[in-house]
Amino acid sequence: MKVKFATAVALVSLLVCGIGFDAHASLLVEPFAGYEIGKIKQGSQSDGLTGANYGARLGYESLGFMIGGEYALGALRGNPSGGSNYDVSTTDAGIFVGYNFPILFRVYGTYYLLSTATDADISGGDIKGTGYRLGIGFTPLPFITLALEEVSRTYTKQGSSSLGSNVTANSTLLTVTLPLTF
Repeated sequence: MKVKFATAVALVSLLVCGIGFDAHASLLVEPFAGYEIGKIKQGSQSDGLTGANYGARLGYESLGFMIGGEYALGALRGNPSGGSNYDVSTTDAGIFVGYNFPILFRVYGTYYLLSTATDADISGGDIKGTGYRLGIGFTPLPFITLALEEVSRTYTKQGSSSLGSNVTANSTLLTVTLPLTF
């Protein structure tokens, strides 16, 4: 069901941008890096979550509309109250759509088809799920965008089994991006 939603969003975005990318279309390459602050929850347990998040977007831009793929990695630290800190590595892959306003602002959203979290202390392997990222960016200087983003991930599986209780991670990010068009 979730994959069908992402496919529908991609198809509608292609129609809005135009099926054939004409001379006004540009290849978009956008590396980004940021700092993530949030919470990770499972059942009644809630831990703080902080760390670096970095990755890139690759897609097309036409008449301000953007569409493509996003790949992000996170090097995060879980901070439980009254317990020892632990390291979590995240990997997120998905489809993004967005719009570049002509007046220094941009908005975008990504639907993560696959989100994975790895912790050396997790017995049974990586946990997997889906998620999304919503962002608004401001371009104070040419080629540099400062963005405020909201990221939400819901992990439902471990290996091929369902988790007894879903794990959710919700964070706010301050990100610097370098959107390049060719």
